[in-house]
Amino acid sequence: MMKVVCLVVLFALISTSLGSRSLTQKPQSNPNFKINSTDNECAFLVETVTSCSSTSHTKDEISLVFGDASGNQVDAPRLNDPRTSMFDQYATASFGLRGPCMSSDICYLNIYRSGDDGWMPESVIIYELDIMKPIQIYLNEWIPANDWYRVGYCNYKRGSQTVSLSSK
Repeated sequence: MMKVVCLVVLFALISTSLGSRSLTQKPQSNPNFKINSTDNECAFLVETVTSCSSTSHTKDEISLVFGDASGNQVDAPRLNDPRTSMFDQYATASFGLRGPCMSSDICYLNIYRSGDDGWMPESVIIYELDIMKPIQIYLNEWIPANDWYRVGYCNYKRGSQTVSLSSK
C-alpha cells in the first residue's frame, strides 16, 4: 500500500512538469463496444476525481476501458469495493493497472456504471508509466447506468502517428 501511495505522489509531481492533453466532452452511448486483449504489457496509473456535485456516497460498480487508435485497450473491471469511499463526493482514487502497451496516444475512455446511487466524475487522468505523458479527461457529468459510455474519439493516421482528441 505504501508503494502505491509513493507512486501516486511521484507521478503527480512528474505529470505537472510534463504537461498533459485534456478533453472535455459529455459521455455518449456506445452499445457496440467490445473488449480486446493483447500480450505486450505496460503499467498504467489511473486517477479519478469525483465531483463535489456527485452523490455523497456510491456503492455503484464502476469500470473503465481506455485505449489508442490502433485498437490497444486496457480493461479495468469493477474498480471499487462498495464498502469503501473510493468514488464518494470529493474523493480522489488512484489505481495501478497492467495492460497492453499503447502504440499511439490514449485517445478514448469508456466508462460503465451499474447501480442506483449515481456517480459524477469530475475528471479521469491516465498515465502510461513508461511514457509519463498523462491524458486528463474532464467530464463533470452524471454517468448513466448499465451501459458503456465513450468519451473522446481517435483520429489516427498510420504513417504519421497523429492522434487528435476532439470534443463536439
